[in-house]
Amino acid sequence: MTEYLELPDLGEKPTPLTKNDVCERLLAFIGDQTPKKELPSVRLVEFYNSFCEPEEAQAIITECKKEGHLQGIRAFCGTFPTKLAYRKAYDKSDKASLLILRMCDLEASENQSDRVNRMACKLAMAYHATGRDDSGKTALRIIEKELAALKLELGSMTKLTKEVKERGICLRDGSEHGVKLRSALKYHRALPVDKDLAKRFPHAKKCLVTL
Repeated sequence: MTEYLELPDLGEKPTPLTKNDVCERLLAFIGDQTPKKELPSVRLVEFYNSFCEPEEAQAIITECKKEGHLQGIRAFCGTFPTKLAYRKAYDKSDKASLLILRMCDLEASENQSDRVNRMACKLAMAYHATGRDDSGKTALRIIEKELAALKLELGSMTKLTKEVKERGICLRDGSEHGVKLRSALKYHRALPVDKDLAKRFPHAKKCLVTL
């Protein structure tokens, strides 16, 4: 007669992490950063290490894919456009560009650094409501309104032009690409909008680049 050892009950296996889980944890982590409530992407390792299984959380972000976004943290932010946003910054010490992550807050104070991030949130919400992008018309109307307000804050069209060129704003979804906007538009063929359509919007057309 064969005897079997009775193994102890180790309980249920932990539930695998989901993108939503990681997103909510990331929002809380960013919210703990003071005073700006922003997180440089180079500090994501600290966020990953806050998990019991850091590699699992890291894989969810680094392997994330989203049409129109580079794989990784950009795509992850694009998956949750009404919750997460990012902007590009230049690290003078390392002489390199980096991403700054932040919570996407439509109720945030009206200032230049927040306006473009909220613009991307509004675009995402508009697309979700309509279920289509109507060839970029919805995006251009929203971008035009926000950039017109930004011009008033900056004081002139010249300053607005300089601001949008440095940010590299995509007219399809309001995302920021900095000096790599042209490369992004060439690589992701769904991102460019019709040039003649864009030129009907005096503020939005300042974002146009030659492909």
